Amino acid sequence: MSINFNCSNMVIVRYYGGGSGGEFLKNCLSLSNSSVMSHTVLAELQLNGKLDYDKKFNFLNYKISSNPLNVWKDIGLYGSNLIGTDFKKFGKIPPEEYCELKFNPIMDRLTNKQEKYFFTKIHDHNRLNNVLEAFPNAKIIEVINEDLFITIRNCNNINSFFSFLFDVIAMNPKICPNIHEKWKNIETYPELNKKHLISIVHEDFAKLLANKPLMESLKKEYHEQLVETKWNNIGNNKWPPYPKYIREYMKLDIKLRNEIQNTLNLNYFIRKWDDRSKFMNKHNDKIIYTWDTNWYFSLEDTLKGFKELYELLGLDNYDETSLSLVYNSWIDKIDEMKKFQLSE
Repeated sequence: MSINFNCSNMVIVRYYGGGSGGEFLKNCLSLSNSSVMSHTVLAELQLNGKLDYDKKFNFLNYKISSNPLNVWKDIGLYGSNLIGTDFKKFGKIPPEEYCELKFNPIMDRLTNKQEKYFFTKIHDHNRLNNVLEAFPNAKIIEVINEDLFITIRNCNNINSFFSFLFDVIAMNPKICPNIHEKWKNIETYPELNKKHLISIVHEDFAKLLANKPLMESLKKEYHEQLVETKWNNIGNNKWPPYPKYIREYMKLDIKLRNEIQNTLNLNYFIRKWDDRSKFMNKHNDKIIYTWDTNWYFSLEDTLKGFKELYELLGLDNYDETSLSLVYNSWIDKIDEMKKFQLSE
């Protein structure tokens, strides 16, 4: 097997916050007959003429609508399920040894014949740098303005003080040097379960929680960065109550939504990944499109973005009807899961 690392048919969806719809974007682009879905079995079926657009659409729509209410499973279409090797291995070995990594056999055909696009998603900046060193001709779709969508969706990235505290410690060594020192030696810590990371430093963490002045200060900072807090403070009774659901927000007048999105000036993920501008300056030439997460608040805006990407990449089978059905299934499932969470 031979991998062509100079292939130009690899597209990376680059996002910063879990729950921003990067996976959904990737899967909708992979519906085209010009692309393969992020799973080696499905890709092989398509390349062998046994998986067409309709079958891919039915599979994607079924996976979204049947997702359990307690956890989002991303329907199993991870880039690693197609590519085979884990991206964290890039950067640990010299480039001349990349060919020795264990790739799925289908990557030989995908990278050498380059007859279909294949997609993956990455949010860790170091990993992205490593992947781009391995695949220098990969294209990037940059996802921006994630905060409002993620927060209304009720993902724990922002809404949990525990997650907030975790991020503060990871980003600021001065908060607790002992914890940071132990964590920085764990190369894969962004992917590890947070409870596991806390167990590694449980004594130091207990001391941190016992520091009442520091905890009060961090809780104040946490409360101030919540989108709901900003909404109530800035809105000052001019805006309706903070929405619980995506559909609820979508019902607001478009002019009001634009005012809200422009006024809130959210920057949680830009602050969290404070090298964002540095990264973009380094890899700006690889960005082919910028996807605004706020488009997900409108079917029309979402379809417009899809159409532009289909045309930009030269993807066939652009079908507004199918994409509208998948979009509505996805938004309905997000709100259904939110209602379930609030009822617990």
